[in-house]
Amino acid sequence: MNRTAAFCVISTLTCAAFANELTGTPFSLVWRGSAGSQPAQAAQWDRRYADPRYPPAAAPAPQIVRLFDLQARREIARAAYDARIGGWMFQMPLSGIDAKPNRCLGLVDMRNMLIPVRRPSHIDNGGGFQHPAWELELSRATELASLRQERSAVDGQMRSADAELARIQVETGLPLGSTAAQCPLPAEPPAPARPAAAVEESNVASISGALCAWRWSIDIGSKVDLGRLFDDAGVTADWRARSSAQAHSEAFGSLRIRLSPQDASLVVDAATKGKTFLEHSDGIRVVRRAHAACRDEVARMASAAREAWGKDIEAAKHFPQRARQACAEKLARAAQLQAGKAAAPALLAALDNRIAQAERPPAVSDPSPLSQNLCQP
Repeated sequence: MNRTAAFCVISTLTCAAFANELTGTPFSLVWRGSAGSQPAQAAQWDRRYADPRYPPAAAPAPQIVRLFDLQARREIARAAYDARIGGWMFQMPLSGIDAKPNRCLGLVDMRNMLIPVRRPSHIDNGGGFQHPAWELELSRATELASLRQERSAVDGQMRSADAELARIQVETGLPLGSTAAQCPLPAEPPAPARPAAAVEESNVASISGALCAWRWSIDIGSKVDLGRLFDDAGVTADWRARSSAQAHSEAFGSLRIRLSPQDASLVVDAATKGKTFLEHSDGIRVVRRAHAACRDEVARMASAAREAWGKDIEAAKHFPQRARQACAEKLARAAQLQAGKAAAPALLAALDNRIAQAERPPAVSDPSPLSQNLCQP
């Protein structure tokens, strides 16, 4: 069995009486296949041989045919058999699909078998065809959508420019068209006050111990008296001076004694039971380690506060020049926006002209035959 004969056996069409009609307009495609491809009709039995107990079988449901892009292997449209036209009518999509030339199309049944639209040969399976009129219309519709989107974007940019120009006028206090030389030089603001946390490095040691002891009294001391444990840990002075640290407590409000739940429980037991507690020495080691870590944290926080304060002082010194520079940059931006607005009418007019040309539909013409527009996927 040769290739053509085999195709005829497995195809939904029969190779006998091959009478296809495939026509298309820019918006549709109509296929009137051979009689073997149309929905099979119920057999017309001779009533002399019919069994009166069994009525004739009803006609099967109309066959669905799909239109495929054979190169992209993508369904484009589908249609059911329409008895009014004696075939299948496909509405060609004009959006949601890329516009490209020389697209190879094909009709496929619900078994994914390619349906021939012309008689197959040894070099052509008879299934692929092109639809030039639709490709032109798809290209026109795609260009029209792109132009409309571009025009909408320009309109949006103009509205945004108007809002930004109004904001620049408010921020600079100058009318549009002003130059950088007209930007005022504001007075230098007063130097920022020293934050309470910006303790001099030489003074950190004198407050860190008392500040950490105060934090101990908040985090752990509410459960037990830590005085004896601080005595045993050798930091009695810090514990006794804890009340003096309240002046800095707000500035170092994020300071915490970092203890795991197990260590916190150990410290409480050591403070409660005293030296008779077998793990009393372990509790002392925890206090010493956590207290030293807290003092280091106070030093780190004070250093960060001093650095931030120094930057604020520098910012205050340079504020007048930076304010004038910011004003000049805003005026330059305003000039750029105004230039864009001045060019917008011509750009919009050009876009409107292209949109008007793209909106013109193709001239109405009779459907053109497509079955001989050969292509190979």
